[in-house]
Amino acid sequence: MTKDSARKKAVRAYRAAHPDLPYREAEKIVTAEHKAMKAAEEAEWMFSSLEELVSSSIAGDEQLLYRELDVNAGSGGAFEVEIPAITQGPIDIVAVTPDLDTLFVDEHEEFEGGTTIGEAQVDAEVKWEACVLKAELPTIPHDVPWRVIDPDWDSDNVRVSGTFRAELVYHYVADEGAQLVDTLTLQGIEQL
Repeated sequence: MTKDSARKKAVRAYRAAHPDLPYREAEKIVTAEHKAMKAAEEAEWMFSSLEELVSSSIAGDEQLLYRELDVNAGSGGAFEVEIPAITQGPIDIVAVTPDLDTLFVDEHEEFEGGTTIGEAQVDAEVKWEACVLKAELPTIPHDVPWRVIDPDWDSDNVRVSGTFRAELVYHYVADEGAQLVDTLTLQGIEQL
């Protein structure tokens, strides 16, 4: 094969379909069409879907790390959890690992210009820490889903840690054309 044989073959085929066209003109047209096709392929490859944009934002989100969860008081609050034998709050979140394979994006509305608003839900593994009164330890069953990590947290408490699964619920504002999520707001969690 000779250098540029594929390009030359394409130019000859184009000239066969357009016999009045000189070789150099056919070559310019074929080259321009090839560049346009390659640019379109690259643009399509680089363009992220709404789900990919939201997923990327959730993967880097740390909003739950800055919240203290309340012990379930039965009020159904957006940031309440129920953990066996934990009777006092707050419950401090130390790590959140979203399972992006469970992401569900519900686009509520798309505005002129490409801005969209909606809700996203994703399951996550949530690691937490809390205090338990030392006086309560003897009455707590041995099969609780947490462990003592500091038996001398203070004079009255031990520090405990565990994990639970939860569905995180977000509201988002995204601009698909600009390829960014403008706002991602954690609305609440539902313990699974």
